[in-house]
Amino acid sequence: MMASVLMIGSASAHRLEALRDNVGNRLKLPVGDWGRYEGVQAKLRAGNFAAVQAYAQKPDLTLIEAGLVVYFAGSKGFAEGAYDARTSFLFTRAAADVYLDAQANLNMARLSQRGSDFGGLLKASPELTFLYLNRAWEAGSVLAEHPNGRAQWSLIVNASLGLADGFYAAGLNNEFPTQQTLRRLRPELLKFRAAFGALYGLQVPSAPTTVMERHYDY
Repeated sequence: MMASVLMIGSASAHRLEALRDNVGNRLKLPVGDWGRYEGVQAKLRAGNFAAVQAYAQKPDLTLIEAGLVVYFAGSKGFAEGAYDARTSFLFTRAAADVYLDAQANLNMARLSQRGSDFGGLLKASPELTFLYLNRAWEAGSVLAEHPNGRAQWSLIVNASLGLADGFYAAGLNNEFPTQQTLRRLRPELLKFRAAFGALYGLQVPSAPTTVMERHYDY
């Protein structure tokens, strides 16, 4: 932990911040190979914060890898005391909102479901949970059209179907306006789906409705 804290003021910290703020891929990182996603994810998950910082220095870092680096910088940095809750959340949110990473969006949904205070920067709510859950599904639907992305889609569905079923049941029981909220969010979700495809150069499904609308036959 001490090594991680000492490195915060170094070039590693500046590199992580640059990756975090890479809106619209202004760093012009190459997309990379979706087939390597799970391997890189496992490597960064198993390592410590210093390992994440070191990975960020790769001269041939790809956009896919950068999203994972940013995500794990937030979680590892906070766990090891290198980041406070606010800074950690800025990295977590960037993985979801800048890199549009499907797994990061799903994690944002889970954090909201658990009532996270998001470093005081965002208010957890059922609608926020629902929004990020649907964003994960929309990104996953794009990946499902790519041979090396289908495993990602399977992981997302398997990890979140229970949460989605919960929203469906809540709608039936008048505990949450699931169908109405989904209809209202549809333009935003379709825009997110298109942005994900554009960022990673992937073909986007032409369906005029969301994945959840089709899955639950709304």
